[in-house]
Amino acid sequence: MLAALQDRAREPSVAVDIVFSWYLIRYLIQRDHPELNRLSAGDVELPKEHSPSGKYYFEAMQTIATFLQSILSIKVGAAKETTSRTIEESEREVALGKKNDKSNDPMTR
Repeated sequence: MLAALQDRAREPSVAVDIVFSWYLIRYLIQRDHPELNRLSAGDVELPKEHSPSGKYYFEAMQTIATFLQSILSIKVGAAKETTSRTIEESEREVALGKKNDKSNDPMTR
């Protein structure tokens, strides 16, 4: 499923919005961490920073942001604008996740 979504995302006229990226993230986590496959088919939301899989969520989000950055140059028109905004939003969330992770680390208090 992940490969199919990535192939679709590579199409120049396909806009990758934040919801599309959540599906990419979800399937990346499911592929790389099968122990977390308890997510039901209808779930879009993923556990975040205060759950055991939070680390995986932010790692996957960074991976997907990097993937999107690598295909941004082939995007056209509104697809390019939307995908660019998704990259920015993802990078902001990853940065926030890293900041929150450090603030919860007893070694940095």
